[in-house]
Amino acid sequence: MPAPDFLCIGAQKAGTSWLDLMLRQHPGVFLPPMKEVHFYDFIYLPEHRRWIRASFEKHLGRHGARPGLEGYFARLAALPRQKDAWYAAVFDHPEAAGRVAGEITPAYSILPDEGVARVRATNPAMRIILIVRDPVDRALSHLRMAANRRKLKAIDRDWLDREAPELLPAALARSAYRANVGRWEAVFPPEQLLYLPFGTIRTAPARLMTEVEGFLGLAPHAYDGLGENVYRTRPVRIDAGVQALLEERLADERAWLAARFGAAWAA
Repeated sequence: MPAPDFLCIGAQKAGTSWLDLMLRQHPGVFLPPMKEVHFYDFIYLPEHRRWIRASFEKHLGRHGARPGLEGYFARLAALPRQKDAWYAAVFDHPEAAGRVAGEITPAYSILPDEGVARVRATNPAMRIILIVRDPVDRALSHLRMAANRRKLKAIDRDWLDREAPELLPAALARSAYRANVGRWEAVFPPEQLLYLPFGTIRTAPARLMTEVEGFLGLAPHAYDGLGENVYRTRPVRIDAGVQALLEERLADERAWLAARFGAAWAA
């Protein structure tokens, strides 16, 4: 059955949309028509299922009638979402033949142990990419994205506690690199894991893509828009108390990043 050769598992708000834009330009890469497939988190993070279904419905409405995609999305809509046959159908596409196939779903970084094991069972040779961003900066961007979706211009602790009690724990969980990386390293050997510093997207994007090409066994390619900011959120004021809380709760994550990858990775 068709299966991906690689995954980018996040982190969310750490440049995955930029990487998606770059890899879609490479003639040797196949990525599905939707950036985030959400196969494994649909199974192992049931709290995601409602919005995953809604997201797929949007893709179906936006792309389902496009030439060449009518049958593709119809097949996916007809299959049970949590079955291997559904995931195989994602990569059963004429454009995938002879190419390195992959998908980019940032939610995979927080999969539980059994979810990571399921990824390895799908393809024991799977290669895994994680883009690492400063945990506080990542969490702040996470909150700003949520505020943008709600058309808010500011976030304070009272609003978080009263209106969105799930938001702060979610932001912290996706910045918990020590635990998240540990689960993937317990299952995949080091040569199948690539960690990329978020800052390099800004400072040395061509070098970063050369590293990705080497990791995936791709020929060199000249990319357009290497310096492009793909997903810029509108400014949102974050209350100083919220930022202080993130700084306190994620201090150990910053220290772990510096010890694990060197000080430059925590910047």
